[in-house]
Amino acid sequence: MLPKNLNVVAVAYDRLAFFEFGIAVEVFGLPRPEIDAWYHFRSIRDYRG
Repeated sequence: MLPKNLNVVAVAYDRLAFFEFGIAVEVFGLPRPEIDAWYHFRSIRDYRG
């Protein structure tokens, strides 16, 4: 059974922990051709100004 929402967003912010961000990119951002319906990954920035 597939989840209803296949969108994943990672927020990039000041003093981001790159290791943890990289894990999200590895898991959700890389194409998985062996899986029919995979997640749609986007990264966004946190901007306060």
